[in-house]
Amino acid sequence: MCPETGQAAAAAAEEREVGRETTAAPSDDELRLLRARVLVMHLVGAFGLLCAVLGPDPDVSDHLADWVLIAGLCLSAVVIRLLPLSARVVRLTAVEMTFWVCATVAIARPTNGVPLYGAWAILVAAYSVGNRDFALLCLANVVGLAIAVFGFLPPPTRLVLWLSSSIIIVLTGVAVRYLQSRTSRLVDELWAVQGSLRDLADHDPLTGLLNRRAFFESAEVELMRARRAGTGVAVVVFDLDHLKQLNDTHGHAAGDQALLQFAAIASAELRSGDLLARLGGEEFALAVHDADQDAGRRVAERIIGALRGATATESWPLSASAGVADGAGALTELLMRADRALYAAKLAGRGRVALALPEGPAVGEAVVPLPDAVRPVARVEPVVKPEAGLVRRRAEIVSSQWVLTRVCALGALVMLTSLLLSNATPAHTIAVLALSASLAVWAAVVSRLDSVSDRVLGAVVAYLVVVVATAVAINDPIVATPYFFIIPAVVTAFYFPRATVRAALVAISVVYGAVIVLWVHSPLPLSDFTTVIAPIWIAALSVAGMREQMTSLVDELEEQLVQLDALAQHDSLTGLLNRRAFEDRLTTETRRSARSQRPVSLVLIDIDHFKSVNDTHGHAAGDAALVRVADALRNGRRSSDTVARVGGEEFALLLPDTPAADARALVDRLNAALAETAPKLTVSAGVADTSATPLAPLDLLRLADEALYRAKNAGRARAEIAGASRHVA
Repeated sequence: MCPETGQAAAAAAEEREVGRETTAAPSDDELRLLRARVLVMHLVGAFGLLCAVLGPDPDVSDHLADWVLIAGLCLSAVVIRLLPLSARVVRLTAVEMTFWVCATVAIARPTNGVPLYGAWAILVAAYSVGNRDFALLCLANVVGLAIAVFGFLPPPTRLVLWLSSSIIIVLTGVAVRYLQSRTSRLVDELWAVQGSLRDLADHDPLTGLLNRRAFFESAEVELMRARRAGTGVAVVVFDLDHLKQLNDTHGHAAGDQALLQFAAIASAELRSGDLLARLGGEEFALAVHDADQDAGRRVAERIIGALRGATATESWPLSASAGVADGAGALTELLMRADRALYAAKLAGRGRVALALPEGPAVGEAVVPLPDAVRPVARVEPVVKPEAGLVRRRAEIVSSQWVLTRVCALGALVMLTSLLLSNATPAHTIAVLALSASLAVWAAVVSRLDSVSDRVLGAVVAYLVVVVATAVAINDPIVATPYFFIIPAVVTAFYFPRATVRAALVAISVVYGAVIVLWVHSPLPLSDFTTVIAPIWIAALSVAGMREQMTSLVDELEEQLVQLDALAQHDSLTGLLNRRAFEDRLTTETRRSARSQRPVSLVLIDIDHFKSVNDTHGHAAGDAALVRVADALRNGRRSSDTVARVGGEEFALLLPDTPAADARALVDRLNAALAETAPKLTVSAGVADTSATPLAPLDLLRLADEALYRAKNAGRARAEIAGASRHVA
């Protein structure tokens, strides 16, 4: 990146850095949402304990401790609500929730689904802390549950309860952590691509300087800053002298080299914060901050002197003219005054700097206005936009296959933990082995699929619900088996809209309620149901909320990428493809022509006497002429043709399946169309095709450029075919 783009680059880098920070740590809005969820978790936990206390309970010895836990959960909710909002507070709530869950497991009788509440703390940590802190909290949860289970529960079921609870909780946390980290990486990649595309959209493809649109945006900001600070901005407009003659004599490659030399020399003379841009053709603009006209003149004289000294010994020494303006006007007014001063410098002999007068034209200037010369509005070529969310869904297809394979495999392994019960019957053992084998088969099938559709995903989720319901029905005691309902719930929250997630949660609730009523004979059915279903609902809806936040950000960035891609490929004045995009199309078409052995024609078009239009009528009239030619080319092409502005007054037309003679006829029609609307506006063109032999893109460009040079020498307003011996008027 060139030095003159310092402020613009810094602003873009700062914007991208802010974007990356939002993916690394929760924003204030996300923290507020997390705190709201934590409050709901505390209140739901207190409600679950309240149901156990107020319901029919043959063992009331734990009720006093339950009331203490209820009061503690409510008091914690009040404190969390009153504390200042910060990431540290959210992290502390994860630790605090782990303590309450372990304490409840140790005190409550029966335990029911209390250990499942540990997933809440893991969900909060998975979204708000780093990998090391997340691993430490998972370890604390597992160790805390071990102390509560092995220290306070009876022996027959505690190993299965602890093992199943720990696996489910950690697995849920890892799944959410995976979702968060994967989406964050995707967002970071999109930010990086956005930075690259913005750089392409803001810079001239040849010189690397700011382009016209980016200069207007950045210079307007600089002007506003200067007015607030009470300082000034000097605007300088440069024009390379006799560049047209250089192009006509030595070819456009020599002209491009001259533009690059000027860009490098001018960039070396700038201070940090100054803005240098290529406005088009051989015209450049410079915004010098904290400067008046005299300071701007000194900068312009240094640049012109350095350019003259660096090229004095070359076969074609370069020089430039410049006009300088300052004042309190808008940027367009300053540029107009500087442009008039530039014209005065050219009238005075070129190779010099002229100052604009505060009012009216510069000394020696006699600009003739062109009727209806208003600033044209570009019509951007249509861009095929990808379907919204395409990048996100492409990532999620891979993610769902990865997750489903491992969920089924781990589900099969965890299902086997119920065999650790000392009173497991042969029928129970056979049923558990059959369920584990079916999950293993699902894991193998999913791993071999090329992609996972929504239908396959839904089938696996439904089967997981059936498997867990069957396991609850056959296990006696049920221990931690209902906890496994959290797996299909969280998987659904990963990949489906919130309405589908709610429907799945209702289905899980109905299935579990039916199993409790029909097969499980529990003294506290309401408590069993509430303590299992409540954490599952909150866990799944929390995951769905996280997913919606992240995917909405990804979709927003993706839409910005589409817009930036359009900017990076189009000329800001005419709306046609720019030089970089055209070269890509040229490479594609020449390769296709070589494969199909069908001709492709390249037409290079140059507006005749364009320099005199700018010098006589001003650059607004020159812009209007460029847009008029661009519209004529756009309206006269076929849908398969490609038209672009590849330089100042130069356009290019790429015509697949078209020989040179037909391409030449298009130029004739173009001149005829221009004659009806602008009689003094004509174009010359050079045509080359691949009908005789396949050509590389650079060779085709060279031949068309040589033909264009012959057309100009032959009198202009005509087309010349590469290799032809006669001129075609």
